[in-house]
Amino acid sequence: SSGINAEWPLRPGYKYYKYYWMKNHVEQNIKGKLVINLSSEEIPDIAYLYLSKGLNFVESRPVSKEDLLFDIKEFLRKMEWKAYFHQMQPDENSETDDIHKDLRLRSRKHPQDYSHPLFDEIKTRLMGFITNLNPDKPQSNLTDAEQRGKGWVLKSIRDHKIFITSADKGGATLILDYRTVLDTVKSELEKDKKFTKLETSIEVKMEQTQQKVKEAVLKHHHSNTISEEMKKRITGINSKGNMVHAPEIRPEVPYAYPLYKVHKLSQEQIESKTIPPVRLVHATKGGPLYRLEKFVSPYVTKVSRKYCGEEFILDTPDVISQINKYNKKTLKGAPKSLQLFTLDVAALYPSIRPEVALTALEDALNNDNNFSQELKTALYEFTDLIFRESFVTFQGEGYIGKEGIPTGNCISRQLADVTMHWLLFKQIKGKMNNWRLINLWKRFIDDVFGVWMGTVRQFNLFVEQLNKLAEPFGIRFADQQIGKTVNFLDIALSLDTNNQIQYRLYRKETDARNYLRTDSFHPHHVFDSVAFSQMIRIIERNSQNLTCVEDLKELKRDLSRCGHNRTKLEEIEPRAVARALQISRGAGGVEKSENPNNLVFSVQHRK
Repeated sequence: SSGINAEWPLRPGYKYYKYYWMKNHVEQNIKGKLVINLSSEEIPDIAYLYLSKGLNFVESRPVSKEDLLFDIKEFLRKMEWKAYFHQMQPDENSETDDIHKDLRLRSRKHPQDYSHPLFDEIKTRLMGFITNLNPDKPQSNLTDAEQRGKGWVLKSIRDHKIFITSADKGGATLILDYRTVLDTVKSELEKDKKFTKLETSIEVKMEQTQQKVKEAVLKHHHSNTISEEMKKRITGINSKGNMVHAPEIRPEVPYAYPLYKVHKLSQEQIESKTIPPVRLVHATKGGPLYRLEKFVSPYVTKVSRKYCGEEFILDTPDVISQINKYNKKTLKGAPKSLQLFTLDVAALYPSIRPEVALTALEDALNNDNNFSQELKTALYEFTDLIFRESFVTFQGEGYIGKEGIPTGNCISRQLADVTMHWLLFKQIKGKMNNWRLINLWKRFIDDVFGVWMGTVRQFNLFVEQLNKLAEPFGIRFADQQIGKTVNFLDIALSLDTNNQIQYRLYRKETDARNYLRTDSFHPHHVFDSVAFSQMIRIIERNSQNLTCVEDLKELKRDLSRCGHNRTKLEEIEPRAVARALQISRGAGGVEKSENPNNLVFSVQHRK
């Protein structure tokens, strides 16, 4: 048979039941939005079966003993350094104060003259076990139909018929026409207002950018603002003026890729195969500016959080923490006519003008007293250089952005936070008559959540005036909600009769809820970790027991669909509840050993 779509005899038997099981399975995947076909191609059922496993699914493959030995030796080398630094006194261990750990250059060295009986025993046993190990060839974790589906998908990709990607939010697998994706990216890059095509070759631009980074770093190194070690980490130039031979120093070519906002589409639009709005991401990791960005990042992170103050939100747990503090205050008495509201900026990163972001950064640096004036000047100049020299490539062509700040680099979020705070509180707030009606204001980058003490009409006038004042800076608040119930990030918020804010997990209609399948070629403990962390996430995002129980039941159904054992899920749930309570009480963390002669290795659970 060439596929499940072939005609089968409609009479009871193995093939009969297999055919209808597969048909039903595919229909459930389409209905559950695990796979969304927005292409003009007719996708066979076998391809749906394969793609419904998710883009994080790993096919089983033979284990290379040589690779395993290499990985174990590298693991033992890192463990040896961990043990070495553990024995040092806190003031001797410079690693604890190194805010640029991710800029360190790779090394194959071992600590000199270091030995520990426990470590030596672990090393001997582990190397002996791996040396004598003969890994078995694993069985395939794809059925025959899924293998044929994989073949069809790969052939269609090679023939430039389809393009497979993940949705911007929700985890659904999208199928689009290859030509549509090319046209989407091209149309964005060829907008004269947004991008300029490089006049030189990509190779020349890479060399020019590297040279400008070196000149900027050396300038501040000569003034003793940048240390010798940090100069080497950023530029690769050692104390003798020579380039170090490290793979991290050799930059990769940055490129652009699209993320499709399928969550913006209605069910009718999905069925009519409407192409979703696109967000163009700059993949600059490893690029010629990447190491300079990584140097700037921790400094501007500290500056931005201090500058934004009380309005700053880090993530959903931070939102919940702020809500709980607000609820304690409102217990003392609050106006009865309260309403919740949210605001969302349209296309924030492409809308932020670099000159506005630099002005906001300058104000934030001037208001900071943690860093020297020389370092502040260096951070400002480095950020300016990053804006001016940032570029992306697509199909052999290079493009420099004219509008907006790069989406996806190391300092984009921090600069967006600084810019929004400067705009709202330094340029707009004093001119807004109705700002006094805001009882609570919290912001996560471009998403605002708050409590409103006025009427709906007053709120609409507030937003209208807000947009009028923000327009000269290129910012526009496009989406807004107001009422007793609103959705913010991944939680649904509501006001109860006592003006207490209640919350529960919120999922968009296009959320695939397709968790890592248990037949994926991952270590077995990963699957329990997925269930454990997802349960904690739900418990933390529900303020009421009833909604928490409902969401946990739904999660267990979704995990069971992905292959998780129901009995095991019931065993994990009490542990997740206990851990969530522990986190809420601030009892997380790993206890330090009382005996300084003990050798400690971290085995704590990582989400």
